[in-house]
Amino acid sequence: MQMVMVARSLGSGVSDSPKDETGSSWFQQFDAQLMDMLVDVDGPSQVEEPIFQYDPDGWKLSNRGPCSQCQYFNVHKSKYFDPKSSVEYPPDCPAHERAVACLGSRK
Repeated sequence: MQMVMVARSLGSGVSDSPKDETGSSWFQQFDAQLMDMLVDVDGPSQVEEPIFQYDPDGWKLSNRGPCSQCQYFNVHKSKYFDPKSSVEYPPDCPAHERAVACLGSRK
């Protein structure tokens, strides 16, 4: 089984992910449709899709349904990282993603 871990949000929308010194993002955000396209391109005979969701008590095993509304929070845009910002942490204090999928596939 080939395991590939890709951090991504299962929610919709475009994130304002942190950039490295070259201006490139260090991750790509996928919604459910893009995840399906990724799997379809690989054409595996078997797919494993454990999905984890963040809540105030920590990470828990979940599925696409509850995670479809999860949104990315860029901590670097908060007032704790950017002195010009007035953005406060959301009440659940996410680090970045609120949902991640860990895809495993077998040809």
